[in-house]
Amino acid sequence: IPCWNAERTIAATLQSARNQTWPALEIIAVDDGSTDGTLAILRSFETRGVRVLTQSNQGAGPAKNYALREATGDFIQYLDSDDLLSPDTIEDKMRALTEPGREAEIAFCKWSHFFSDDASEARFPEFSRYHDYDDPVAMLCSMWVEDWMIPNHGWFLSRRLAQTIGEWDAHVPEKRLFTDDFEYFTRALCTVHGPIRYATKACVFYRKGSGRSLSSLSPQRALLEGQLAGLIRREETLRAREDSPRTRAAAAALYYRFIYAYDGKAVDLCRQAWSRLKALGPFPPPPMGGRSIRLLMQFLGFSKTLALRRLLRARGG
Repeated sequence: IPCWNAERTIAATLQSARNQTWPALEIIAVDDGSTDGTLAILRSFETRGVRVLTQSNQGAGPAKNYALREATGDFIQYLDSDDLLSPDTIEDKMRALTEPGREAEIAFCKWSHFFSDDASEARFPEFSRYHDYDDPVAMLCSMWVEDWMIPNHGWFLSRRLAQTIGEWDAHVPEKRLFTDDFEYFTRALCTVHGPIRYATKACVFYRKGSGRSLSSLSPQRALLEGQLAGLIRREETLRAREDSPRTRAAAAALYYRFIYAYDGKAVDLCRQAWSRLKALGPFPPPPMGGRSIRLLMQFLGFSKTLALRRLLRARGG
């Protein structure tokens, strides 16, 4: 659990880790140079089975790498300092990976948002995409084309796989990739050669509205640069595993969505994304935007729809 200035949320996060029904747990929290009361709260949990490590402020990636080097367990669950686990999360994920005859190295589970401190509002529908995947590349392509994701703490992996994947990106905090979790688990799915297991009972809670996460920040230049750099790395990782029409179409979907989101806001970055998109091949854009945008794209195409949107914005429409 990497922690930086998380005094408002870290106690609940640690308690959700301590409340697991799986008995053999090692909980490691890394204070990443916090300047508030986070470290004091972490210290108060040391007598309750939480191991506390400290480092100067280097970012979440280096904090996770530090924790992984110190961990002794055979399976790894990452958890951000403002998110929560249902009590049966570890037990169900362990079952998914160790069931005789169905052993695997990575699993995932359902997840839901909650806002502020009210986790009771989270709802966990059973989407059709929630199932085992025999082909990790097929799962990754589905996620990119259909625009769905599994958050950091929704995954669970063997220590052996974690060591094979390599470390989290150790970028400096102000330049951190907007999509560092996505980049890491892209490497995971492109490294594993066995099935991906779905843990049917486990649930994880993803806090929104805390103001601490990168996804809550305005699109500053450094974040946009980091996001595009992350997309490029993910494309290169996937195509190194398999360069085929399905992986190229999946990568194209990432660039289409980046261009759609930041068209008119970062011209040079969108131009770079266009260049990489065109190099992949003539793939149509994935569904995006509201009903009116989708209709416009159907009749005008992607580029003309963006041009019309820019014109309307310039006119205040």
